[in-house]
Amino acid sequence: MLQLGQNYVLCLRTLDILQKEGATGMTIKVVKFGGSSLADSLQVGKAIAIVKADPTRTHVVVSAPGKRNALDTKVTDLLLGWYRLKKQGVYEEAAQLWTAICNRYFEIISGLDLGLDLRDDFAAIQDAQEAGASEDFIASRGEYLMAKIMADALDYEFVDAAKCVRFNSIKTASGHLATHDRLYNEGLTHSLVYSLMHDKRVVMPGFYGTLLDGKTIQIFPRNSSDISGAIVAAALQANVYEKFTDVPGILAADNRLVKNPRSITSATYRELGELAIDPSGVFHPEAMYPVQTAGVETHILDANNPREKGTVIYPDIRAPSLTPGTVIGIAARAGFSIITVYKVAMNREVGFVRRVLEVLEHERISFEHAPMGRDIMNVLLETSQLKDKEDYIVNRLISFCFADEVKIEDSLALISTVGRAMRDTAGVAARLFTALANHGISNRIIDQGATEMNIVVGVKESDLKPAVNAIYKEFFPSA
Repeated sequence: MLQLGQNYVLCLRTLDILQKEGATGMTIKVVKFGGSSLADSLQVGKAIAIVKADPTRTHVVVSAPGKRNALDTKVTDLLLGWYRLKKQGVYEEAAQLWTAICNRYFEIISGLDLGLDLRDDFAAIQDAQEAGASEDFIASRGEYLMAKIMADALDYEFVDAAKCVRFNSIKTASGHLATHDRLYNEGLTHSLVYSLMHDKRVVMPGFYGTLLDGKTIQIFPRNSSDISGAIVAAALQANVYEKFTDVPGILAADNRLVKNPRSITSATYRELGELAIDPSGVFHPEAMYPVQTAGVETHILDANNPREKGTVIYPDIRAPSLTPGTVIGIAARAGFSIITVYKVAMNREVGFVRRVLEVLEHERISFEHAPMGRDIMNVLLETSQLKDKEDYIVNRLISFCFADEVKIEDSLALISTVGRAMRDTAGVAARLFTALANHGISNRIIDQGATEMNIVVGVKESDLKPAVNAIYKEFFPSA
């Protein structure tokens, strides 16, 4: 078995079969199109042209149609709205949504001048809802229908993700499948290798699979269907995984905080992993694990301008050279808290840190950073995890860890400045902190011990935007 970090498992049988069949010499590109690239017939036409322009684009993974404009609604949201209205017995409004759903697909089929008829598929969805289908099943139908259209337009084989992708059934305390507990079994490998060996080209819907029973539909978290494409690319040992979206690559900063930030032309998976707290990122953090472990190069490209280079993400061993200390990007997110634990000479007490983390583990709370000193330990975590637990955690840390004092500070934001060999390059940290000081911004927390490529600072949420802009202007002065 090939272990992908601690999060994914794929079968090595893929590579074995390909080697025996002499297929490893083939150039394979797995292509993923996001919802914005499939919003209407015009966008779908662009996606079709992109696939046809390169014969090595053998496997295509698609999202459901996204928004056509800022006031539009994604098909997945229309499906969920229809499902919930039907369950509530609000039939007239549900019928209006159903008409809107059907019209979205009819427009695409008509605009592409296809002969495809989806009426039986629409009837099957309605029948499934009446029979008590789950919300996950209904949500998955957006990708299912879009994949059927794309397969027909390209004359590729349609492969249902329900026959390929498997999840395990471990759930979090909130009842959702934990992302770090997902398991993708051999079904994906066997199906795709079969299609490859028989010179078939495949379109597969993203966003869903089934539980290990092979029947119960389970979806990925919203906006993370590029994980599906990454799994396919890893299973096929593809040369390149291409994700097409509506922006020219991964941005060096959140464009909601910095006006017109430049794109990152190249990065490694490790560097991109340090940027994973960026909420506007176009490449889901979990999508990295399969392709990173399999050594597959990833390209993030603009479907509206596919000839532009976009962002190339390299396995570490093939990383292009960069000047040490070069900053490639800045990630930022609000909504954090610091738990500060005080105890005299805690550094001499064996097991103290373990007990602190055990308290959090008992409440199923994860953390981002945990810098500490001789008498103080800070644990930085998402505020949402502390809901209704603050008093309990404070009292438990005092009683179980014999802490002298425990405080919790909310309304903090994290800013992660990522680059190459930053820890060992003189002056990088000084430039960052000087930029913040010149704008009157104080640091609530600093963490730079664990990695050579990342400096993390915590600031007040009210200082987030000016802090990010100050850092951006320092390291990207010509932007």
